[in-house]
Amino acid sequence: MEPPYAPLSESCAKALGDKVYEKRKLASQEIEKMVTEFNHKNNSGQIRKLIEVLSNDYATSRDANRRKGALIGLAATGLGLGKDSDKYVNELVTPILNCLSDPDLRVRYFACESLY
Repeated sequence: MEPPYAPLSESCAKALGDKVYEKRKLASQEIEKMVTEFNHKNNSGQIRKLIEVLSNDYATSRDANRRKGALIGLAATGLGLGKDSDKYVNELVTPILNCLSDPDLRVRYFACESLY
């Protein structure tokens, strides 16, 4: 059976929702490497699955730290895709735009930062 946050590892999924920024940052670096590898192998299915996990399980979470994790993870996904990010622009940007109206100030801040 596949882990619930696949293709994320369990440790990456946990760190992505951590209250400590540095742990979320490390998880995002793992995501960037993973996406770069998927992209080189033309594995768009895994890339879309990862974006779906970030968008559905993290960006809409009740926990603000998980929402912040979604934003840094989506930004890392865009970085990992490089010039191919245009193929996924709608999937990447929509959850970020939704977070711009989040009640939590820090989530809104990270939403702005993730678009940079």
